Amino acid sequence: GNILKETQGLKSAEVKKIIDSSIDHFIHFAGMSDKYEQILGSKNPINGPFHNFTSPTPMGVVGIISDKDESLDSICEKVAATIVSGNSLIILLNSKTETLLSTLGEIFKTSDLPAGVVNLLSGKINELNEHFFSHMEIKAIGFTKLDKKLLSAGKILGASHLKRINHLDGLNSISLLEKTIEFKTYWHPIGQ
Repeated sequence: GNILKETQGLKSAEVKKIIDSSIDHFIHFAGMSDKYEQILGSKNPINGPFHNFTSPTPMGVVGIISDKDESLDSICEKVAATIVSGNSLIILLNSKTETLLSTLGEIFKTSDLPAGVVNLLSGKINELNEHFFSHMEIKAIGFTKLDKKLLSAGKILGASHLKRINHLDGLNSISLLEKTIEFKTYWHPIGQ
């Protein structure tokens, strides 16, 4: 709480609200862990001796670029939405949010998450943009605000390997979750 007060100039009531909201996001997505497949998956009607199912699966490694003014609860919501389906996350904390690096790092280090699931990075996006968008193992990039020049350059770099690039501002929890999964369709024969 003191870090939020000192680095972001928040009052005690605002800090409590943000921390409570951050915790709520983790609880919400933990509760979604065994439900999102039923919500987003489907049994598809087809004409033939088959069952056809569409199932959400994790993308793999997802990158998130934090906005300089993004609040702790917004960051926690994006982290929880990304990792609940089995993805690993690299999140670039920017400007004011980089002061949260040590606190978030300690929280994730002492949690039950396996090593490497949440990777916190601090730096300037104009220096890291090319690496984030061109890296072949990062399958999707999410952001709330990004300079138009950097976004245009990122789209060109990501196009060679079909990187998914998502604007995450104002999305509800299911929509955030959808941005970090792929849908796979399975065919299963009926009878002989």
